[in-house]
Amino acid sequence: MWEFIGFTALVVSIVAVALVNGCRSAIKRQQDRLNLLSQKLANIEKSSDATVEEKALRPPPDAPAKPSAVEELLRHRTTLAPRPAEPAREIEPEAPDALEPAPEEQPVQQPPEPLLPRFDRESWAKLEEKLGKQWITWVGAVILFLAAGLFVKYAFDHKWLGPWARVILGVVAGIAVVAAGERFIRRRMRALGQGLIGTGLAILYVSLYAASGLYDLLPHSATFALMALVTAGGMVLAVVHDAIAVSFLAVLGGFLTPVLLSTGQDARDALFSYLLLLDIGVLGVAFFKRWRALDVLAFLGTLALFTGWYIQFHDAPTYSMVPTLLWLAAFYVVFLVQPFVYHLRLATPIVGERFFLAVTNAMGMFAGAYTVLHPTHKHTLGLITIGMSVSYLILGTLTRRRIKSDVRAVFGFIALSVGLLTIAVPIHLDFHGVTIAWAVKAPLLLYLAYKYDYFPVRAGCLIPLALAAGRIFTTHWPLHSEAFTPLLNTNFGTAIFVALAGAAYAVVHHIQKKSSTPPDRILKIEIAIASAFLALIVTHIEIWQWLQLSDREQLVRFSAALVWVLGAAGFLAAGFKLRSEHARTSGFIALAIAGALCVWGYALPLAKDFSIVFNGRFIASLAAIAVVFAYAVAYLRFQEICRPAEKRLANVLFGIGIVLSAVLSSVESRQWLVLNDYHYAARCLLPFLWVAGTAGSLCAGIKLRCVGLRTTGLVMLAIAGIFAALGYRHRISSDYLLLFNWRFIAALAPIFMVFAHAATLRKRHDLCEPSEKNIPEALHGIGILLLAILTSWETRIWLIAHEYHYLARCLLPLIWTAAAAGYLAVGMKLRMTGLRIASVATLFVATLFAAHAYTFDMHPGYYLYFNGRFAVALALLVMAFAHAFALRSLPQISTKDELTFAKVLYGIVVASLFVLLNVETYLYFSKTIADPERARWTTQMSLSIIWGAYAAAMLAVGFWRNVRLLRFSALALFGATALKLVLVDMARVEEVYRIISFFVLGILMIAASYLYHRVEKRLVTPEKTDQQPE
Repeated sequence: MWEFIGFTALVVSIVAVALVNGCRSAIKRQQDRLNLLSQKLANIEKSSDATVEEKALRPPPDAPAKPSAVEELLRHRTTLAPRPAEPAREIEPEAPDALEPAPEEQPVQQPPEPLLPRFDRESWAKLEEKLGKQWITWVGAVILFLAAGLFVKYAFDHKWLGPWARVILGVVAGIAVVAAGERFIRRRMRALGQGLIGTGLAILYVSLYAASGLYDLLPHSATFALMALVTAGGMVLAVVHDAIAVSFLAVLGGFLTPVLLSTGQDARDALFSYLLLLDIGVLGVAFFKRWRALDVLAFLGTLALFTGWYIQFHDAPTYSMVPTLLWLAAFYVVFLVQPFVYHLRLATPIVGERFFLAVTNAMGMFAGAYTVLHPTHKHTLGLITIGMSVSYLILGTLTRRRIKSDVRAVFGFIALSVGLLTIAVPIHLDFHGVTIAWAVKAPLLLYLAYKYDYFPVRAGCLIPLALAAGRIFTTHWPLHSEAFTPLLNTNFGTAIFVALAGAAYAVVHHIQKKSSTPPDRILKIEIAIASAFLALIVTHIEIWQWLQLSDREQLVRFSAALVWVLGAAGFLAAGFKLRSEHARTSGFIALAIAGALCVWGYALPLAKDFSIVFNGRFIASLAAIAVVFAYAVAYLRFQEICRPAEKRLANVLFGIGIVLSAVLSSVESRQWLVLNDYHYAARCLLPFLWVAGTAGSLCAGIKLRCVGLRTTGLVMLAIAGIFAALGYRHRISSDYLLLFNWRFIAALAPIFMVFAHAATLRKRHDLCEPSEKNIPEALHGIGILLLAILTSWETRIWLIAHEYHYLARCLLPLIWTAAAAGYLAVGMKLRMTGLRIASVATLFVATLFAAHAYTFDMHPGYYLYFNGRFAVALALLVMAFAHAFALRSLPQISTKDELTFAKVLYGIVVASLFVLLNVETYLYFSKTIADPERARWTTQMSLSIIWGAYAAAMLAVGFWRNVRLLRFSALALFGATALKLVLVDMARVEEVYRIISFFVLGILMIAASYLYHRVEKRLVTPEKTDQQPE
């Protein structure tokens, strides 16, 4: 049963890939058509401009003029979606003075704009037509085929029919279905007819396989001859009707036949002969048709069945290595040729995507051979890999003779051959080298390459240098494992020598700069910087290991940090001295590493005699901050050296320096307070410190007219808020009053500073930059949001402390939903887009709280759909719907993006309601029913009912409101419901009910396809315009 479910999932996945590819192709064709028509329309408009202007310069004639080409095109294209429009001649000027401008004529000059949406709607209508008429047919045909196979198996197991009667019944049914498909094709129902033909061919495969594999009614030779006849017939029908669906379904049924009727015995030769026959048939089709999906299906089917056979029987007594490899080689040869046979026959250039299947085939062959041979037959595996390399070389030679102009394909085959040969070499050989020799080789080769003026060698010099650097971190790593003399030892000298070799490489480039090219100059800079970083890393590790092995753990981190601080200072000096932007940027990296080490240093435990400020880690951190200020001063002083983007860094670095200073002093103060058991004071003090720093930064920014400092104030204010939030991580030991405690007051301080910052910027707007124009409004919105966060969190903690858990989980989403409503109301009232966006963010937070309520067990007395958390979640969705409705109802206030977002929000509400119903139902039945099996069955069947009802509701609303996206979603949900019914609900149901479900589902899908054929004219009916209510 599980094998059937697994292969059903494989079939569904393959069909899904095919459908997606078809969808992409259809959309691409419609887009190309749209672009072509738009270009033609633009040309017609340009050619008609002179005619329109000439008409405006003379009195209108007595007889009505013949409509222009633009009007004719408009009248022709608007037949699908008619809308009232005034004739162009009614807006012509009444006065005979032709020199008067006629502003009313301007709208006539822009006719193409309303056309594009209609073309888009037409494209989607055609996509829906393809979905309803073709793809649903294919899926329904596959399901009917599975139903027939299950029915035949059920009949076999219960001995309803004799062997000959079973086979004859299957053959007659297959021929009848093929005939019905031919009839539908003659009636111009191509998609339905193709699907039925493919189903009939698959039923014939089932019958013939049963005649030979189950009952031995026919000899293998006769069975395979008949299968060959069916395969050939199916391929002929596919080629004649140009129907990939026929070939796809026929081949798919052929691959499913051994799975559905498997006896569980090892029939290797019969199975692989059958697969090889199918693959050769697909190869024959590939000779005439360029059907990529069919090639991929054949490869995936063969790979799946071969893998399944090997997993099941590789340990069986009947297993043999040599025949397995021979069958694997046979499949490899077929798929070696299959992607390219169509191009070789017509001598057309090979497209790049064909190489994807070729690479996959090569990987599959190598993986299979590796699984069979490794590790006992390594040399044989190497020879097979070399043979694969030769095969692609031969194929490349054939391509070179057949398609002489396709150079890229030849190089592709050469790349495949070389890649396989490269894989074969390490199987036999192992290489080794010396670090110093490689390091010396790089600058020497570079010097010779400059002498002989050969750029490939100059670029290739990087290889030995990279190998030497790599050996430092592989062969010579770790540098030390026991006590050593720092800096004066072999390993450190070797590593530094490699860094110096890199520096020498850069020096050679610099000496030969007159002969260098732009790529050479780039290599010089990058290698010099990389060598400097290598030296810093090696020095860092040298000092680190020396201090660790000397039992000086307290000195490790800040000593290493000082190394990187000095490196950052060196990068700064070199960057401005040599006018190198890359060196200056590298200094920031070194500074960041120093900062990380300083932060790490503060993670060490402290002794009781810890001295605030007077300690090594504080000194190292202060040195790093000093380098930050040095960078800022240098950028201000040497602006003529800096690039335009770097000139703006000075203010940013000043701000970062101020922030880092505040961080350092705060951390020092906090650790000292904690060390002396003033925990609560430390948590309450830090927000006040950062708020005070924010006030000072804001005053300095206003006084010095520096937007960077004002920005720094905002950053510090954010950090103050973080510290205030961290204060809520700890529980207050004694009982406290709600909203009246120091922790809440300390958290209020940053929020009040937000309002103060907004008021200051609004009052001194004359000193602000244009970019700060909207900051006061944003800060007001942020202040409201933070106040809601703080109040909600304070309330939640208090409720939980008093064991009102369920009330807390239900109350918080309502608080945030109310906050979202307030944001929306104020945003619409004051025409503030930012506040309306904040409303969406607040709504998202409310969603998180509502979802969090579903992570706990149900409250006693919980009723399905009639409980607090479901009501809260439903209120949240109502608020989201109200948000979208408000935006769409007031288009004069909402922006275009908001109107578009409103549509998206409608869809989110629909999807969220679907998820909510599923979660509520699943949790209720899984928790309230004691019997696990009954709970599982009830839950899954309830979910299926919800899915079907929801899909029906979406389809009804989609047709009622004429919203195509809803209809698409309903079709997708119907398909998901069918898939769930097959893979989940039917997995443990009696087989007869499973068969009935398959038959009913398949017939319903075929019936749906038939209905789509009957009402296909309605699929192109235009949807509602923006002027019509939704």
